[in-house]
Amino acid sequence: MAGDVLTRADLLPETFGAERCFARSYDTAHLKKHPDQRVTDMALYLDYRKFEGFDDPIFGFSVAVKRRGDPRTGTNGGICNDVENGVTCQIDCDGGGILLRKSRTPGAVLVDMTTIWGLALMSCGEDGAEMEPLTAGKDDKVFRLDAAELSACDAARGD
Repeated sequence: MAGDVLTRADLLPETFGAERCFARSYDTAHLKKHPDQRVTDMALYLDYRKFEGFDDPIFGFSVAVKRRGDPRTGTNGGICNDVENGVTCQIDCDGGGILLRKSRTPGAVLVDMTTIWGLALMSCGEDGAEMEPLTAGKDDKVFRLDAAELSACDAARGD
């Protein structure tokens, strides 16, 4: 069973500056099959970054999400740690989080919204207004994201 559990080591080498992107834009056919799925696009950026006051690199994440009917892109981020059933990524100050699990699809990762209450999201526009949190809904529970070029995570990284 341990081989079925995703770890940080499966995602990135523990080296300052290591980075990886997973992303997916859900096509019309997928969204038609899942009419209650609100998420249309998701990008997950992972990296080992230096934080002031810490000697070792910290495993960080940033996420960018687009939803039906909302032209804004919601973003947020935090740090990730290994847990019994995968990798949990949590936002500071009770901003929620996600669980990363292994996918049966090679090169993909599952973003599980069902184990933590969701993600507080901020829009990255001129107003920087807070958006409705992303929580597990009828068709917004687990998202398969595929390995992608780093440029696919520009919105998540704030580039």
